[in-house]
Amino acid sequence: MDVDAEKVLRRQHIFCCVYKGVCYVSIKINHFARPIETNVKTSIEAGFIEFFIGVICACFAYFTYDEALVLFVSTALIAVVCFVLTLYNIFCVIQDLRAQRRNRDVQDELKSDV
Repeated sequence: MDVDAEKVLRRQHIFCCVYKGVCYVSIKINHFARPIETNVKTSIEAGFIEFFIGVICACFAYFTYDEALVLFVSTALIAVVCFVLTLYNIFCVIQDLRAQRRNRDVQDELKSDV
């Protein structure tokens, strides 16, 4: 029997088994989420991305206010969360800049004491 013919017969058998309500096929399923590879390098970039996603969701929420309440609530909630995360990213960037400035001042003081 040809390999292609064997594959076709297997497919037909699987279809018949599934159609009849009996499934003899074992399928391997991965039950974990794979990590997402992103090219976002800094928290400033992440803040801009979150801000613009928030703007888009806020526009959707504005235009769906009268038509669909469920869509309005979900897009408004996503917009609020995005704006809060943007503010948090800005706060983290400011804290990092302050810490770098403090470290630089401490290093300058140590150099001047020597």
